Amino acid sequence: MNSTKRVFLFVVVSTLLLLLLSLADIFLSWSFTPLQRINLVADVFPRTDNHNPADSSEAIVLDTSSTHAQKFATNFDLYTEPGTITNFNADTNAVSMIQLVKQLHQLKQQKKGKIRIAYFGDSMIESDLLTQTLRKLLQQYFGGQGVGYIPISTQTYKLRQTVVHDIGGSWKVTNMKNATDKKYMYLSGYTFTTANGWIQVTDKTITDSTVATEKILLCGYAPKPVTISVNGKPFVVQANNLFNRIVLATDNSNKLTVNITDASLPVYGIAFEPTEGVVVDNFSFRGTSGELLKPLDSTFLTTIAQQNPYNIMVFQYGVNVMFRPNDTKFNWYKSIFEPVVKKFTNCFPSTGIIISSTADRAFRYADGYKTAVGIDSLIKLQAAIAFETGNMFYNLYATMGGKQTIVKWADAKPPLANKDYVHPNHAGAAILGEYFYNAVRKEYDKYEQSLH
Repeated sequence: MNSTKRVFLFVVVSTLLLLLLSLADIFLSWSFTPLQRINLVADVFPRTDNHNPADSSEAIVLDTSSTHAQKFATNFDLYTEPGTITNFNADTNAVSMIQLVKQLHQLKQQKKGKIRIAYFGDSMIESDLLTQTLRKLLQQYFGGQGVGYIPISTQTYKLRQTVVHDIGGSWKVTNMKNATDKKYMYLSGYTFTTANGWIQVTDKTITDSTVATEKILLCGYAPKPVTISVNGKPFVVQANNLFNRIVLATDNSNKLTVNITDASLPVYGIAFEPTEGVVVDNFSFRGTSGELLKPLDSTFLTTIAQQNPYNIMVFQYGVNVMFRPNDTKFNWYKSIFEPVVKKFTNCFPSTGIIISSTADRAFRYADGYKTAVGIDSLIKLQAAIAFETGNMFYNLYATMGGKQTIVKWADAKPPLANKDYVHPNHAGAAILGEYFYNAVRKEYDKYEQSLH
């Protein structure tokens, strides 16, 4: 038998086998999670146990033995509240993010200190969407300027409105999807190296040229000192740690040009930060549900926590979990994402962690575009992850309006979302950023009132 026939026979047999397994999964209630993600007939014959979104959510059994549950009486149902960052404290008059609001209060009153926020997500926050509004509002009220973290490049770096960004030379781009060794890929999921590359950035968020900002190189370990060029002048980089935060300049300029000619230096990006004020870093990675953060080395993360600490981390994922219209059971996702949350909770012990629910997304059903039938199940699961790991939760879906919101936004004139019924556009993302800011201010105002 020649090779063409063997390939043809292999394809036919494999397809028939997958078809038989797919039918068994649907009609015999035989369940195998990886198969459910590639079931050939799921959209033709939806699973009979998948029609009621409550099936999955009601099956969740909460672990109430977590540490935070012993500190105060809890109410898990608070996860349904819109516009609220909850730590599940049954006393809703109590401040849910007390550590952060105390730090914000000190910053507001004394104009000293730095509050750093890392906001993780998928393509919904790509190009600084949502975070650019959140950053602007926080800095306007609490102080500070600067765009925060800037990767050397991404698929959409030219579309970012908060920076003018250009690169040249030959850059090797490694990311969490194509890397062989993923332990030290940084929080963005990217690492960059070059023997002849340059990056030039103008920070458009800097509005006060009388106030100095820090220009920072974020990089990995290099076995020897590396000389780079910063705004045309030589600068020696001593990258002795697994992760290094190196201030290249502190001045009033909103521009930075860096040339690198040594590929032994792993570069993660640069950052513009205020010397005093709020920093919001956008860590977006297209197509992920947070699982790509799992391979990061714990010692590496601990080093980041020491060298470049964050007060708050927000994890906004979910739309990529709902990749099939009739799915309502997502327990497989809990086993994937909960270890990520636990790892970050352990490696960043001084950081408050907020799990944000998925935003609304819609599929085309028989009667038109409708909110995904399993969205309530997924959100309850995400809330359970926050509850069981002792972290906070924010219901983005309920805050933006709940069922059918993304359809209304896409059909609005002018529109607030794209016609894929998944992604808010710049106008819609600005609304989401303002909603999150309002949720932070809600807790801050509670704290302010408690002082009087």
